[in-house]
Amino acid sequence: MNASIESHGDHCIRVVGELGFDNALILKKQGENLINRAGEALEIDFSQVTRSSSAALTLLCSWMRHADELEKKITFTHLPADLMGVAQVSGVDQILPIK
Repeated sequence: MNASIESHGDHCIRVVGELGFDNALILKKQGENLINRAGEALEIDFSQVTRSSSAALTLLCSWMRHADELEKKITFTHLPADLMGVAQVSGVDQILPIK
């Protein structure tokens, strides 16, 4: 699966491609580096994600925890339907900052 993370200034990160078990750890580290450099409030945009697995949900939780440690506010936007479905079934949608 191919995926990448693009920075769009201090306040937006865009995730592109397919999110799965094979690239979750690399994306986690890349996302944490971008969160480190981001401003106090950050949008993580998933509008360009073409497919995701349950590993993507773990990725979101990890980024949320990392941002909390840095006292930064993040918001996840435009989650794909498959990822949103997994979040709702597991109840994680209640704790994730989804807009």
